[in-house]
Amino acid sequence: SQTYMGSLGVTPYEAGVTSRILFNGMELGKLRLEDNDYPIRITSDLADKPVNEDVLNRLALVTRDKRYISFSAFSDMKLKPTLSVIERRNRNFSIEVVGYLKTDDQAGVMNRVVGKLKTMNLPGGVKFNTAGTTALINDAITSLSIVLAISVFLVYSVMVIQFERYLQPLIIMSSIPLCLVGVVLGLLVWNSSMSIIAMLALITLGGTVVNNAIVLVDYTNLLRTQSEKPLREIILEASSNRLKPILMTATTTLLGVLPMALAHGNGSEVYAPLGQAIFGGLFSSTLITLLLIPVLYETLEHGKARVTSYIKSLDTGNRFNEEDRE
Repeated sequence: SQTYMGSLGVTPYEAGVTSRILFNGMELGKLRLEDNDYPIRITSDLADKPVNEDVLNRLALVTRDKRYISFSAFSDMKLKPTLSVIERRNRNFSIEVVGYLKTDDQAGVMNRVVGKLKTMNLPGGVKFNTAGTTALINDAITSLSIVLAISVFLVYSVMVIQFERYLQPLIIMSSIPLCLVGVVLGLLVWNSSMSIIAMLALITLGGTVVNNAIVLVDYTNLLRTQSEKPLREIILEASSNRLKPILMTATTTLLGVLPMALAHGNGSEVYAPLGQAIFGGLFSSTLITLLLIPVLYETLEHGKARVTSYIKSLDTGNRFNEEDRE
C-alpha cells in the first residue's frame, strides 16, 4: 500500500531499489584504471541463494532517518511462478517450450506430445504448434514428397515415350507404391524410424525399382512380335528367361547397400536408414515384379482385347443396320 508506505516514510523508489539490490544486484557506475573500465556493482547474498517466503518476510530496508522497516509492514510478499520474459508472436502472447530427447525416436515422442495436447482442455484463444527441429523436418518431408511426385511423373513420361503406350507404363509404375511396404518393413527390422534420409531412399527407389519391370515388359513385347503363341505362354517364357538377369541385378544391388544398412558407430544413425530403406524397398519390389507384373500384364492385354472386340461388334452392328435401311 503506497499510502501506508508514505506514513512509514518509505517511497516506492526506495523499496524498488532495495529489492533490486537484494535479488538481482545493481550497477552503480564504472571505475576507470589504466584505460580499462571496471563496473562497480552492489549486490547481496540473496542473489545467489534460493528464496522462500520466510526469507521474504524477514527482509527490511533502511529509511533516510536510519530506521529499519520490514517489507512485510507495507506489502504482502509471496512466491509465485511467473515468466521472466513475456514474448509476442504476431501480436499474440507466446510461450516456447524446449525439450531435449534421450532417444532417437523424435517422431514418436512428438506424436505423443501432440496427442496429449489435443486431449487437454485449453482455455479459449490458446493454441499450440510445433517448431524447431520438428517443424524443419515436417517442411523437409513436404518438399521431398513434391520431389518424389515429380520424379515419378518424369519416369512415367520417359516410359510412355519408350513404349509408345499409355497403359503399359502404369503396370511398371505399380511397383513404386508397392515398394513402400518393403521400405517400412526394412526400417522396422532395423528398429529405425521414417526420416528425411528414408524419404531420400524413396526418391532413389522411384527410379530404381522400375528397372526390373521395364526389362520384363519390354522382353514380353519383343516375344509377342516374334511368336504367335498364346499370350500366357509368351508371358511365362518371358518371365522364365528374364528371371536370372533380374535376380542377378537385384542381388548385386542389395549386397552393395547391405554394409550401409548394417553400419554401426559414430554417425551411422545418419546414413544407415538410407541403406535400410533401399534394401527393404528393393527386396520387396523384386519379388513383386516377378509375381505381380506378369499378372497385371495379362489382365491388361485381355481387357484391351475385350474392349477392342466390343467396339468392333458395335461397328459391325451399325453397318448391318445401315444396310437394312438401304
